[in-house]
Amino acid sequence: MMKTKQQICILIICTGIFSACHTGQKEAGDCNIDSLVLERVSYNQPDLEVDLGVGLWAWPLHMDFDSDGDMDLLVGAEDGFFYHAERQTILTENQMYTKLNNFALLVILLCTVISCSENKISQPEDFLIYLPAVGEIIYTGTRYTISWNHPTWSGVDIELISISGNSWLIGKALPNSGSYFWDIPLGIPDGSDYSIAITNSQDPGSSVTGGSFEIRSQGEISSFTDNRDGQTYKTVKIGTQWWMAENFNYSCEGSNCYKDIESHCQIYGRLYTLEAAKENSPPGWHLPTDNEWKQLETYLGITEDEIDNFGERGLYAGLLLAKDGGPGFDALYGGYRNICVGTKDGHKNWESHFWTSTLNADSNPICRVITRSAGGVVRLATFCHGGSAVRYVQDSE
Repeated sequence: MMKTKQQICILIICTGIFSACHTGQKEAGDCNIDSLVLERVSYNQPDLEVDLGVGLWAWPLHMDFDSDGDMDLLVGAEDGFFYHAERQTILTENQMYTKLNNFALLVILLCTVISCSENKISQPEDFLIYLPAVGEIIYTGTRYTISWNHPTWSGVDIELISISGNSWLIGKALPNSGSYFWDIPLGIPDGSDYSIAITNSQDPGSSVTGGSFEIRSQGEISSFTDNRDGQTYKTVKIGTQWWMAENFNYSCEGSNCYKDIESHCQIYGRLYTLEAAKENSPPGWHLPTDNEWKQLETYLGITEDEIDNFGERGLYAGLLLAKDGGPGFDALYGGYRNICVGTKDGHKNWESHFWTSTLNADSNPICRVITRSAGGVVRLATFCHGGSAVRYVQDSE
């Protein structure tokens, strides 16, 4: 999991009146962009992009992304994340929003710095280090990028330390290049009291130590063969649950390959309707409930305060569930089938969509979405999913 400082500059050309701050008397240039804020969000609508030609795209307007009555903008940046921009200003009676669909183009000029603040330790101000965040979970056998920035040190020593007094040398007299790929050894004991120290190779008294985080080893690995077609699936124990570690690929009515291309099934498995997913589980396995997904997510660090929320939850559970994330779930970004846009398959290489067997109060199925641009896991109730991937969980003994 790479943690790096990100800077994005969002530039969208404007003509006409700037709807968020025009008063009838003011010029558009008088708009105070400080009241525009960015919030990272999950994007779940295929084929609604406008390429701005500068490495960015925007969701076509007019729209109200967060359903608060105000017109918003959804922007994609070069860092791979999506950002929701909204003006947060108390308007007087002479200041009112002009509907965005009155214009050919929206006007926003916004330049801001987005950084992984939860991972940044600064000591002194010119020394920036990006380490595992406090409480983060990482797994042995994976690669983690440690990044730093110091203007004068000629080299650094990097060490893993535990509160119990044990230590492991990660690298010695490394060039002050700003990053190091740490392949976490399999032999490190599980524990939640680890931290990383970076020291000046020429002056051992000059060092910075990060906060405590957890290291785990991968659970048991096994396999299961579906006797109906002879396909064998890798399985993994995560916490106390046994999960299929590959997408299900049993051919049945109500299933399809992504865009009906057979080779996609060999990599990503099949996309299933909810009914087909429920009805075609192999003996001893079943489609997980929403609560069984929550059990998995809680084990991977999503807190009680977030676990019942809809939308993206947690900072790292999605990274852990992705391929080579550590626990062995190894989600692939195989996309899904959207039946609200004319039965269209989309988002391959960008998102993983998984069914649960649970319906919400409106009888809409609850899904999980793992996105390569976000660290969390999206909990989503939807009526637009006509096909999602399937990961079965083993029946309780």
